[in-house]
Amino acid sequence: MFDSFLLAFTALFSIVNPIAMALIFSQVTAERSPKERAQLATLVAVYSAIVMLTALWAGSYDFTPAPFILVPQPTPIRLTSVISL
Repeated sequence: MFDSFLLAFTALFSIVNPIAMALIFSQVTAERSPKERAQLATLVAVYSAIVMLTALWAGSYDFTPAPFILVPQPTPIRLTSVISL
């Protein structure tokens, strides 16, 4: 289990890249007060948690189409030639 955690953690760490995101956050919020920065950081954390939990929940379902759903078939292409003199 610890091996799986390390594998997932390193993959997410490289995707999210928190060191670069911290630098971007500090530059974007440089002119805001410390209270506003804390509120914004809290909102970012809450929204990120919601997105990750939604992806975790939705990823556990199989979204393959049911066999009774009719998928439209592509229509054949008819090539016609027009000769104009």
